[in-house]
Amino acid sequence: MNICSKHRIGNLERDLTTIVKLGERFQTDVGIVRAEINNSRHRKLTAARVLRDHVLPSLSAPEISVWGLAYKENTHSIKNSPSLATLTEFPEITFRVHDPVVHIDDTGLDNIIGFEGELSAARGTDCLMILTPWEQYRSIDLTTLAGSLRGKWLIDPFGIINGKAARDAGLRYVMLGAPPID
Repeated sequence: MNICSKHRIGNLERDLTTIVKLGERFQTDVGIVRAEINNSRHRKLTAARVLRDHVLPSLSAPEISVWGLAYKENTHSIKNSPSLATLTEFPEITFRVHDPVVHIDDTGLDNIIGFEGELSAARGTDCLMILTPWEQYRSIDLTTLAGSLRGKWLIDPFGIINGKAARDAGLRYVMLGAPPID
């Protein structure tokens, strides 16, 4: 068995930053590495851009929910979490959040309110962002979800929800790299 297939080795963004520092030290061109770092940061803030550019302009008192705080599914780590990067972009908004393992006290953020259930966190909000692709979020009943949301935005950068099924349930679905599905 290839050890790389069983165990995660390193952190890509951290490792690329190390390569850039070495490149600067030895005066080597690291343009392609910098481009990948910029791409990683761009992807990490996809939900923040959609929220800022498309959702918030039409709302006077936004209610936003977030599913997932962990860096990735099946871990409690929040280091380099896309969710935390997104939430810190909007200190003026109080987010309603759910994560199956991360406790909100561990985040250091004061603009979040934790909920035990994912549907409880989403109830009455204008927009739901799924920022950690936990398995339990994949099986959510989309008709029930749509009925519990006040607004109809579903931002799902990881594409864990079927976009057509989300649209059929009455949601406006946004996934990384694809136009919104209305």
